[in-house]
Amino acid sequence: MSETTPLVSVRATNDPGDETANRYYYQYAYTAILACGMLATDGEILELFCEHHEDILLRRRDDKLHGIQVKTRQLGLDPWKSGDDAMIGSLLRFVGLENTYATQFWRYTIATNHQFFEARENGSNLPYLLKIARVCAPDGSDLANPLKAFVKKLVRASGCDCTIVLAVLRKT
Repeated sequence: MSETTPLVSVRATNDPGDETANRYYYQYAYTAILACGMLATDGEILELFCEHHEDILLRRRDDKLHGIQVKTRQLGLDPWKSGDDAMIGSLLRFVGLENTYATQFWRYTIATNHQFFEARENGSNLPYLLKIARVCAPDGSDLANPLKAFVKKLVRASGCDCTIVLAVLRKT
């Protein structure tokens, strides 16, 4: 960079505050986009809450809620896998809400600036696990691996039963 380069257009590389802000920038932008959707007179979103039970919590006109966890990852790193701590943590938050407020939630979302692992249809592929969760029996009576192993992991970690965990996966 040179003296003629405006300082405001140069990224600071030695300020930990900048790194923290960059991690939250995606969440701020995502939230702002959702908030703009509230301006539509025929929109279904009535209210938007930040950092209230979820990173973002939307309330529809019919009073149903949409919980959103926002996860960021530096570009260039490996894609998100179902077993990553951040993914498990997000799903466990959803399970906790579902366990207490099941009838109030119509959807859960994990929003990210990064990609999910989708190279193979296996237990590391979260979009695949969510897809097969939507077509299995709500009581889990027909679960097969890899979904069965993933559900068992979430059941153990949450202390909730299989039907609650499956309800979350179906709504995510």
